[in-house]
Amino acid sequence: MYVGELVALPAGPRFALPWLLRYAVSPYRVWDALIRRYRDPVFIRLPESPGTVATGCPEGVRAIVSADASTLVPWRLPSTELLLTNDSIFLQAGDRHRAVRKLLAPLFVPARQAEHCATMAAVVDSELAQLAPGPLVVQELAQRMTLQIILAVLFGLRGGRHVAAFHDAAKRALDDAGPVYLYLRVLRKRFSAFAKTLRALDDIKAMIQAELERRRAAPAACPAGHTDMLDQLMRARHADGSPLGDREIQVHLSDMIVAGHETTTVAIAWTIYELCRNPHAMAALRDELDRHGPPRDAATLAPLRYLEAACNEALRLHPPLVFLSRTVARPLHVSGHDVAPGFGVSLMLPVVHRNPATYPDPHAYRPERFVERSYGPDQFLPFGGGAKRCLGASFALQEMMIVVAGLVSRFDLRLRADRPVKARARTITVAPVGGVEVVLTRRRPTPRARPAPRDGSPAR
Repeated sequence: MYVGELVALPAGPRFALPWLLRYAVSPYRVWDALIRRYRDPVFIRLPESPGTVATGCPEGVRAIVSADASTLVPWRLPSTELLLTNDSIFLQAGDRHRAVRKLLAPLFVPARQAEHCATMAAVVDSELAQLAPGPLVVQELAQRMTLQIILAVLFGLRGGRHVAAFHDAAKRALDDAGPVYLYLRVLRKRFSAFAKTLRALDDIKAMIQAELERRRAAPAACPAGHTDMLDQLMRARHADGSPLGDREIQVHLSDMIVAGHETTTVAIAWTIYELCRNPHAMAALRDELDRHGPPRDAATLAPLRYLEAACNEALRLHPPLVFLSRTVARPLHVSGHDVAPGFGVSLMLPVVHRNPATYPDPHAYRPERFVERSYGPDQFLPFGGGAKRCLGASFALQEMMIVVAGLVSRFDLRLRADRPVKARARTITVAPVGGVEVVLTRRRPTPRARPAPRDGSPAR
């Protein structure tokens, strides 16, 4: 792949480092500042890359989201190749990407939803039953629950030292390094936070390998009906009939552990934060949950439209991933600019999600907007868009809904401090500073409304 020339290169900062540092401390607001100074689209000369044309305007977003898989390929940096490895689905393109997506898709088909939802509800019930009223950091609780859920789905693990070891490694992989490490080689030294992240990822892969070897040594312990994701990948075959190699399985499962649970964790924390700040939304959600009961499976999730809207509205205001980039493989026209192969194109999600033409009063948390209408794939894309849209998007949204419903239906929640929570950029996501500190008070059970008799007479 070569880097060609840009026709009418968009304006942009000459040096990216000041904006990278600004992103690290203000990851949602930095994009509006960029556009105010340079207009949309803007060309960002990111270190260790040819640079990227970033946009949040509808025309530019449509051009990127609607581009086919042969036009846009994964955005690669030396740091992401170290973090993810070339076997990761996040870095694959073309036939190889389609083949891996085909291998992993059965893990998330609708037929598995009932099983996944039951696992999620069981984990939430167990965690919340042990939760004492008083102070709580929502992100820490959400991290425990989402990691337990993904480990139960991947390996059938339910508690014990194995779960604790995975939790420790996942926390080390995500908490230490920040986004600046991705772009500045000088920071990626042997004893840096970035190096600690790499070691934590290696630890996760080693634990996956140990689980693989345990199952091979004792196949009787995993009966034919066993259906966790590790078992499915061990049985999966490439198009030529060959099994997946151990390294492939390690990488695919570690991607799910780290990327999957991290994005959902911060999304849950942001949802609880917004509900606590908006009593009308909290009351509307409580009313829906009191009428229907907390969701237990896919069927009981379906009627909870306000719960889904509350989660989607939090994802709109606080997308866990805010800067989605691809590399141009074939020339692409973006808002009056012909982007040549080798350069990047990027979506600035905070700009997309706060466009007042699409979302009136865009800074307000108003779940009703997702009840009143639906939004196109170029207007709402917290899970990405196009050919690279997240395979586990439905899984993540169900997980959010079940965790949020569990907390809201069992506890009254209030923020410990009456002030806005700031956002901070982590290695791959944008999280609330402090993790959203709340105070819990256990709710008294609310009798569920009885349906009216069919003859129209009032219920007794």
